[in-house]
Amino acid sequence: MSRKKNDDKIRGHFFPMFYETRRSPAWKQLSFGARELFAALRMRCFKNNKHVYLSQRDAGEDLGHANRNDIANWYRELQHYGFIVQTEAASLGVDGKGKAPHWRITDLPARGGGGELVDGTKDFLRWTGRYSSHTLPLPDAGMRARRRPSKNRTPDCTSVPQWTARRYQRWTARRYHLTTEVVRTCSPYRSMWVVRTCSPYLG
Repeated sequence: MSRKKNDDKIRGHFFPMFYETRRSPAWKQLSFGARELFAALRMRCFKNNKHVYLSQRDAGEDLGHANRNDIANWYRELQHYGFIVQTEAASLGVDGKGKAPHWRITDLPARGGGGELVDGTKDFLRWTGRYSSHTLPLPDAGMRARRRPSKNRTPDCTSVPQWTARRYQRWTARRYHLTTEVVRTCSPYRSMWVVRTCSPYLG
């Protein structure tokens, strides 16, 4: 009796990815760091989809990126566009060790309250077209600041002179339909202005 050969099978660990997720308009708006973080989360989804977790420290080692602020912004991007949903917030455990937040990946099925398997919600397909404040592109070179912005500026602000801030405010409101305001910065070196998003952040 001949034994069937399995030479045509894929060897090694891998995870699948849906064409629908890859070709969605929301995926095209993600930064490359958020895409890599999503892949890292998919690698850690084994049995229970509602309890997928990956701390910022482990994500930095996995992605080879040491800046945790960028990793936090990538998590916010994935939440904003509907690729992940938080099921349990970060907390301090009984033994004094911190616990990372738990997530549910929306394009994968998850267990319901009765233990039944429910299809993925795929919230990213219902993206309304509102951009995340962490991925807004800057205007053309003529509207950018003549002075290099501070490294401590927040992702949703742009430090520019007042006349440029007013112009950037109008440009942002027309293109992204965001409510913004122009406020003065507290820089000890030069009087600068920032365009700050006033609308609440969609998490």
